[in-house]
Amino acid sequence: MFELKFSEILLEDIKGYLNVFDNDSDLLIQTFLDSAKAYIRGYTGQNDLYLDEQKDIVVALYMLVEQYYDGHNNHEKSIENILNLHPNNLV
Repeated sequence: MFELKFSEILLEDIKGYLNVFDNDSDLLIQTFLDSAKAYIRGYTGQNDLYLDEQKDIVVALYMLVEQYYDGHNNHEKSIENILNLHPNNLV
């Protein structure tokens, strides 16, 4: 069985999840994907090697990109809950 890894999720994966079948929004969706990955890295303080091993991080990434795409600017509590399981930025 193939498992998606955080660093390997591509535009086409996200487009399939969002049910986007044309190429009109590719640049926008790629920007959302890049931004969501940066947000997760910054929030957790973890690198891609660590994040690649966390299946729940993939779920959070998809959810975050979907929120960006749908125009929601407040993150669901479920995304925060997942990310809070992987802190490396404790003060």
